[in-house]
Amino acid sequence: MEDGEGAAGIRRRLERFLIGKSYGFNPDAELVDDILAAMAARRKKFGEEYCPCRRVTGDREADKAIICPCVHHQREIAERGHCHCRLFVGKKASRIPAEPVSDGPGEIAPRPPNPAPAGFCPAESGESA
Repeated sequence: MEDGEGAAGIRRRLERFLIGKSYGFNPDAELVDDILAAMAARRKKFGEEYCPCRRVTGDREADKAIICPCVHHQREIAERGHCHCRLFVGKKASRIPAEPVSDGPGEIAPRPPNPAPAGFCPAESGESA
């Protein structure tokens, strides 16, 4: 993969992606680090930087929609001020706290491809590892 391995390379790629956008990384640096680490773990496991907030189905064509930044992020930011996993927030947003749950080293619990049912998304539930 381009730009080095791991979360640091993903961060650099996404920083370039965010130039000129009306949204950016969540000001909660710890949450951003957790999400980037989970994406790096998914890249190692699945070969792509899948959003850790979406369930990987195994259908490579369908799963393209959840490669970060996923196809849902702009609509979610417009509607809620942040994407589902809260990696990206509108630039006018204040800190959006979240406590992602780890499924293991560097992985956030998988979430379904559409907004999760109440209580499923650790970033929204306040659960901790």
